[in-house]
Amino acid sequence: VVAYSVSGTDPEDGALTGSGLPASGSTFPLGDTTVNAGVTDSGGLTANGSFIVRVLDTIAPVVATHANVTVAATSIAGAVVNYADGSATDAVGVTSLSYSQDSGTTFPNGNTTVTITAKDAANNTGTGSFSVTVIPSPTFSTADTVPVTAHGFTATDLTLGPITLGFVPPVGTNLTVVNNTGL
Repeated sequence: VVAYSVSGTDPEDGALTGSGLPASGSTFPLGDTTVNAGVTDSGGLTANGSFIVRVLDTIAPVVATHANVTVAATSIAGAVVNYADGSATDAVGVTSLSYSQDSGTTFPNGNTTVTITAKDAANNTGTGSFSVTVIPSPTFSTADTVPVTAHGFTATDLTLGPITLGFVPPVGTNLTVVNNTGL
């Protein structure tokens, strides 16, 4: 909404109040709008002119809240994570959404913050973020053989710490660890 006033002076009437089209108090679109204005004195003489009202978009898009994502690691490097597209709103429309790390790429073990950037036609930018958490798989000790001293052995989970894995081989049996990455 744009408010303006139109005025003029006349030797006989003094100060004059005029009007314009589009009228003061109207909603103007983004960009340039020409206002045709004029004043009329008591004798019916009119003076006209025009001016330009320029409306700029200075408001950034608003990025909607995105759900955090938690997945289990599928390799020692982490996991390929596919997340839903983000969204944003803007008075004149969002022209692009970009991500600091794309969906479908490998995220490392632990927590990664993904920033969503929304841009509109006037290059205003808004941001939002969410977390991707990759829970690492348990890893075994680096020993080539693990002696069975009871009905189980201990592995270490990087998140949970030591965990006991149970099974029922004869006590005193040596087990060979084939893949000590836990994967």
